[in-house]
Amino acid sequence: MNNPNEYDIEYTDSQFDAITSTSPECIFVGGIGSGKSFALGQFVLNEACLVGSLGILTAPTSGTLNLSTLPACKKIWSKLGLVQDIDYIIGKRPPKNWGIKPYSEYNGNVLTWAWGSYTIVDGSDNYDAHRGTELDYVAGDEFRDFKDGAYEMFQGRMRGEAKKAIGGDYRMLFVTTPPDNPNKVQDLISERVQVIYGNSFENQHNLPPGYLVGLKHSYDEITYRREVLGELIYSGGSAAYHAFSDQNIVSMPFMPNAPTVMAWDFNASAKKPMSTGLIQQIGSKWYLTKEFINKNSNTDEQCQVVLEFFKNVGFNGTLVVTGDYSGFRKESNATRSDYAIIELYFKHYPSFRNQTRPTLSIRDRVSSLNAQFCNMAGERNFYVDSSCKKTIEDLQKTRYKENGTTLDDTDPERTHPSDMVSYWAYNWYPSDRKPIVYG
Repeated sequence: MNNPNEYDIEYTDSQFDAITSTSPECIFVGGIGSGKSFALGQFVLNEACLVGSLGILTAPTSGTLNLSTLPACKKIWSKLGLVQDIDYIIGKRPPKNWGIKPYSEYNGNVLTWAWGSYTIVDGSDNYDAHRGTELDYVAGDEFRDFKDGAYEMFQGRMRGEAKKAIGGDYRMLFVTTPPDNPNKVQDLISERVQVIYGNSFENQHNLPPGYLVGLKHSYDEITYRREVLGELIYSGGSAAYHAFSDQNIVSMPFMPNAPTVMAWDFNASAKKPMSTGLIQQIGSKWYLTKEFINKNSNTDEQCQVVLEFFKNVGFNGTLVVTGDYSGFRKESNATRSDYAIIELYFKHYPSFRNQTRPTLSIRDRVSSLNAQFCNMAGERNFYVDSSCKKTIEDLQKTRYKENGTTLDDTDPERTHPSDMVSYWAYNWYPSDRKPIVYG
């Protein structure tokens, strides 16, 4: 099973090149939906066809492996006519009628092929557990999120007995969407390592109708270029909120009867400001209409200031709270969490609720807000009232650190007002397109 064209499957050029690469190591960089995991499944099957071979199928974490990578691989194996529990089994000993030995006593985290080959299935975050393993091949999904040291460890284990017995070539294939820091891929390019690039449009025949068009409305330009077109873009030192411009600054004062989201970034510090913003839906658009940015404040004091403002303007709209998920924690010297304090002050307002989820990725949170400022389709859906001067300044000045992954907070005044509004975007319009789970 060495030629993908043997099967009635339409491969993209980048998928075919990755599967059939003769380089010892290959990295397939592609946009979301470009068929990277599909190529990985074909690669694993090709390599596993060598009887007695041992490889590893891995992803950044066991969760990613079991929820995304392995299902994608099983999908292609099904298309190729393989049936789970007949042609292969996962996580249990092989049936006696197969006439083959289990890889280990318990065979946990092992995929056993009916013809007598084995594939370990485990997250790369557990790479230390495999330092003594001799492998014939490695297949890795979402290489950009691998822990430091995992790739090098796998390289050192490429000395499996099955390939040695036939004088075969050891092979590694890693697939990934473009990493935040392109050097994670570019620094590996050598005579041994081939990098193949693909984009989402190559594989659009396998994507739902309108999927790629929908992404234009979910992503800002830079995120679209990275996540869909598969471009390696270096963000180190660049403006975090690059989609924010003067066109997003308008005159839209607070409206007492409009649906309102109260967004929070918590800081009880003399240097870092406690940041609270009132974001209102007016028509089909959203506006930051009022900011409360105060140093030397705490959640209780900030709530008093906001509540007094509500009373003075006669606020009677619906109210939802969002912000930094850490506000659910109760500090050792406090009797209530930040959000519990907020609830005490504002729970009497109509439709009061909290809509806050953990931040899984700072970049996704920033990208979510950029897409609201201006998405790839040219739409602007979020604006800032000109009176919110500290938030405007923070949006203009906040930058990425040189690693291109985290925000530069060396200035204690930076990031907090912009974090405040990005929590709203991340909870209402997440660019990662993953199901939102609160609580």
